[in-house]
Amino acid sequence: MNYTIHEMARLLGVAPHTLRYYEKIGIIRPWTDKTNGYRYYSVVDTRRFNLCRALRAAGFSLEDCRVLLSDPQGAESAALLQKQAEELSKQAILAQLTARQLRHMQEVFGRVEENVGQIWQEHLPDAWRLTIAEGETPLKDPQKEQEKQQWLEYLPIVRWVSRIPHETFCRYGQGRVEYAPGLMISAEDAGALSIPQTPQVEFVPGGEYACTIWRQVGRGPFDWDSLREPLAWLRQQKISAFGEGYSTILASRVNEAGRVENYHFLGVRILK
Repeated sequence: MNYTIHEMARLLGVAPHTLRYYEKIGIIRPWTDKTNGYRYYSVVDTRRFNLCRALRAAGFSLEDCRVLLSDPQGAESAALLQKQAEELSKQAILAQLTARQLRHMQEVFGRVEENVGQIWQEHLPDAWRLTIAEGETPLKDPQKEQEKQQWLEYLPIVRWVSRIPHETFCRYGQGRVEYAPGLMISAEDAGALSIPQTPQVEFVPGGEYACTIWRQVGRGPFDWDSLREPLAWLRQQKISAFGEGYSTILASRVNEAGRVENYHFLGVRILK
């Protein structure tokens, strides 16, 4: 069976210019009838086009498809298939973790207001963290910047978390609140996503944390009010051994007065 370009396009459900482009890069190859000068496509072209379309649906580029259809048993084809299979497996894991994260966000949103100012003790898992700034000033480290971009591909499983040093808690009310923004992920999730633990990545030990939700109204940075409740609770519980605090945004809204309200989670590590 032979097809004109318009017949072929109608059969495959694409535009003629798509067929011309696939011809240009060598995926399909129409033949020319020397008796009338017309160019025709054959069933061979429909098969190659549909195979390429299936590969495109699996995430391959047109250049990848050209390689796979030129030498399917070659080393380059094998490497392309292996790489894409690994990438899709990672995407499937990320999708599963993201669905879990969204269910957690649904729970948090439902009770965020009632938990403002409340203190509870919670066991948090081991985590990995990549510091990317001091205060609001980005670190000028090309290697860390490259790693930051790689980590950002795993949002929302990777979270934006600021570390508040122990020394800041110790001088409560004096000077300004020092903090270091960064990216953070549980060690278990990092392992599931095969994120490498490079020298740039710091380990944040899990364990018992004094936790709270604090509400920030307006557009300023951290202030001492955000640390008041957990510090008061630690003193009340006679807990003198504690470490850094880690804060991340949970929710945000614009109130009736038109002001932005951010709800932050803060966990302060309790040391034994």
